[in-house]
Amino acid sequence: MRVVLFLIVAFILVIASGCGGGTSGSGVKTYEGNVATTKGRVLSGVNIIIESTGDSSITDHSGTFAIKSNAHGSEVPFFLESPEFENRFILKDIPKDSSRIALDITVNTETDAIEVKNIRVRAGFAGLCDYYFENREIIRQSNRVPPGTICSLNVEVMGDGRRLEKVPVALQYAGCQPGSTWKTLLTVNTGEGKHAGSAEVNFEYKDSAVFCRYRVVAPVGATPFGTCPIDTFTEQEYYRK
Repeated sequence: MRVVLFLIVAFILVIASGCGGGTSGSGVKTYEGNVATTKGRVLSGVNIIIESTGDSSITDHSGTFAIKSNAHGSEVPFFLESPEFENRFILKDIPKDSSRIALDITVNTETDAIEVKNIRVRAGFAGLCDYYFENREIIRQSNRVPPGTICSLNVEVMGDGRRLEKVPVALQYAGCQPGSTWKTLLTVNTGEGKHAGSAEVNFEYKDSAVFCRYRVVAPVGATPFGTCPIDTFTEQEYYRK
């Protein structure tokens, strides 16, 4: 069985002011994400271990995992093992101010080679709606939004220390039930030139059983790598019942 060491240059998406922050670099972080093959088949039963601390998680039936660990610093070593393959990689350039680190791990089961993307999503309300929300790791609605209010989300996308051009970002919504399907409300792209990495999402804010949950995802695709949840009043009331 082939074991290959990969030094991964983290691909980091930073969407300005809000999601992805909330802790210092020395606090407990949650390393979470999914594992799939290059052909899109999810891999369950993969044991993912942070070698420096021994913290671990096994992917579930949907290929997802979550590891809570105080591992931090410029490099964090991971080891993956399953009946099909085993491999190592080193996660680099970890955001110090993020308590959630999202990993998208793709495995070529024929060669055991892996590709890892570390993506962080931040979003924050601006303008009229800044008053109605707390821009934190999970954006939380703290005041009632008047009907018909147009809200603005400021977006900044960066990777490897530079602003990324033409990155698609989507605003999605779903019902309160955990299994409700996420639907895309609108999609925007980050700009070019002097506007590289920047975008703005403008939409009429609705808070109802249909528009119970919102999230910002980037980049847009079948499996969004980075997500930023928005906690609405309706969702808060739903979980209090």
